[in-house]
This record gives sequence, structure tokens and C-alpha cells, in this order.
Amino acid sequence: MKCNESLNQIKTGVIEHMNVDHSDANLIYAKVLAGLPDALSAEMTDFDRHAIVLAVQMPGGVSEVRVDFLKPLAKAEDIRSALIKLLKYARERL
Repeated sequence: MKCNESLNQIKTGVIEHMNVDHSDANLIYAKVLAGLPDALSAEMTDFDRHAIVLAVQMPGGVSEVRVDFLKPLAKAEDIRSALIKLLKYARERL
């Protein structure tokens, strides 16, 4: 099975988990990696093998941004470690 097909099978669960349990990580991705330091909150809305997509609440409205993974996912099972590595990378730049 191709990576994108495998990602589509887990997408809903990953997005729900990130938004419910890791909203703080989404906000760090937005503030640091998307260059939106005034972000108030961020929700993951999508991802593919190259990036996550966030809906970012800004003081003036909502912006949609893509944040690239440090390297593209080779397989769906890489999503967890890729998000953790991305968060570590962002935290180092705070």
C-alpha cells in the first residue's frame, strides 16, 4: 500500500488526537514554524507525507498554513515520530 493511502486510513484519528490531546503542540508549530507569533490557537486540519495543515486563530481571523515535516514520511507509521521530531525542533527555536 502506498504511503498516502495508508495516511488516509489513519488521518481522522491522528487529527483528532492532535487537536484533543496536543493543542499546545499545534500552537507551537504555528507560532514558531509557521512564523505566526501572535497565534492564539491552532487546530490540525489535514496532513500528507510532506506537511501538516493548521487552521490558526489570529487576532484578526483564521489563517490556514502548511508546516513541512523535517523530512517526508516514508510510511504512515512514521507520523508519530515525525510530529515529535517537529515539536522538538520547534521548541529548540522558542
